[in-house]
Order: sequence, then structure tokens, then C-alpha cells
Amino acid sequence: IVDTVVRKHRGVMENVTPLSCLLSWNVVRPCASHAQAACLAALQIQEILQDHRLQKYRSLPHICVGIWSGPVVCGIFGYETLKHAGGLGLGYNHVVELQEYAALMRYSIVANWQTYDLIKAAPCVRLLAVDVLDYSSRCRKQKSTGPMGEVVFEVIEEITANDDEWMYQLAASKSALQSDEFIMELWSGLQQGMHDLSNMVDRLKQC
Repeated sequence: IVDTVVRKHRGVMENVTPLSCLLSWNVVRPCASHAQAACLAALQIQEILQDHRLQKYRSLPHICVGIWSGPVVCGIFGYETLKHAGGLGLGYNHVVELQEYAALMRYSIVANWQTYDLIKAAPCVRLLAVDVLDYSSRCRKQKSTGPMGEVVFEVIEEITANDDEWMYQLAASKSALQSDEFIMELWSGLQQGMHDLSNMVDRLKQC
């Protein structure tokens, strides 16, 4: 199931273990819209698994997905007789942390800030800010004095519109995205260390 969906969305399955698999976009195989493709693939995988559970495979496990977008070093690695195309970088650690966070908090799909930033201009999926995740515990000490973590998002659903109801659905999606944007601003304020609780309470009442 996973391999079929990932190939459809121009992704690559880099590594498989008995409990997990590592998928990549725009690392081994170029993919300009890699953030959108990863989110859509994750949603489709979850949808297919849920359909199988409802039909006859009730024992299928629930999976949690972490999506991380950011810079990695790409190339051919290994020895002369054993080579592997892939990437290197802290992003591989971060995506594991995102997946573990999703499992802990019972989210189906969690994505990082840059994933949201890459698709916000023309969103094909709805992303809702849910927390500020700190990566510093597993990373080497950073020189930057800025925030060590970033706002993370739950990938909720694909944004679609039927021909007969596209105006209504467009308005509904726009309204939902505006509320999501407001919540994201609050989490961003927490990430930056905003301590004016009275202002936060007032803004929450407006939401």
C-alpha cells in the first residue's frame, strides 16, 4: 500500500524496518512540490488503511506519520562495492521525533513549520498548529540564540471542491484556514517567548 501511494506521488521509499519506513521526496528523485506530495501521500495511506479496517482487516495497526521539510545533503554514499543514493542531515532525526510525537499525542500525521510554509501560498491540505516541538534534546548544541524548536502542525485533510458545490466549499475552507492561521499565530507567539497572558486570553476569546 505504502509503496504504491508513494510512487504515485513521486516519492521514494529509502528504508524499511519491521516497525517503520523512511520515505523521501526531492532527495533521490526531483519533486518540486515535495511538501504537498508528502502530505497528500500520508493522507491517502491513512485513508486506504482505514478502508481496509472497516472492510475485513480489523487487525491492521494504526500508524502515525511525521513529515519534515528542510535542507539535507544529497548524494551517493557508501563503498565502491556497496553504494546508496540518499541524504544526510539532522532532518532524518527530526522526522523520527515528529513521528514519535504524533504517536505519543495520538495524531495521525504531524508536519513541521517549513512544510506549512511551503504550501501556505496554495494550500492543498489543511494544517492546524498544535504545539511547539523542541528538537534540542537530540541535536548538537546550536550557536543560535533563537528558539530551538518550531511550531508543528497536524495534517487534517485534503482541501477539495466538487463542481456543484465549489463556491460553498471554497468559502468554508477559507473560513477554516483563517481560524487555523489565528491558532498558528498564538503558537508562534509561544515559540518566541510571548508572556503577555492577558493579551493571549483576549485573542483566544476572539477565536
